Amino acid sequence: MSPIPLYAFAAPIALSLLIGVMAMFSFVVAPSAFRLLPEDQAGKFVRGVFPLYYPIVTVLCALAGVGLVAGGPILSKIMFGMAALGLIAWRVLMPRINALRDRSLAGDASAKKWFGRLHGLSFAINGAQFAAAVASLVLYVA
Repeated sequence: MSPIPLYAFAAPIALSLLIGVMAMFSFVVAPSAFRLLPEDQAGKFVRGVFPLYYPIVTVLCALAGVGLVAGGPILSKIMFGMAALGLIAWRVLMPRINALRDRSLAGDASAKKWFGRLHGLSFAINGAQFAAAVASLVLYVA
């Protein structure tokens, strides 16, 4: 019997961690912050978590992509794409969303509209990453 290759463990571990991190933040941490804290404090808290959240999600997407190269090349490409989207959300969208939120809170109506659009885009990216991770894990282990 030949040994099981390392990638066989890397992909499901990275995908499971990714799903766990995303689920915990999206369904527990962020909603709890807005339920338990005043809105301005909850916003500051969540805004403070994103500089940690985005790199973790991006790295886990990339690690899943690496782990899937040999065992699921199409899934690997999808997860590398999700890592690229994570990088865009982290390095491009997050700074713009934060700046627009600050301008919106200062009364800039145009900034409020663009904040909503970019926040929606980041939400869609997060949803796509989560869906891709769940689908990749299910398809990989099946």
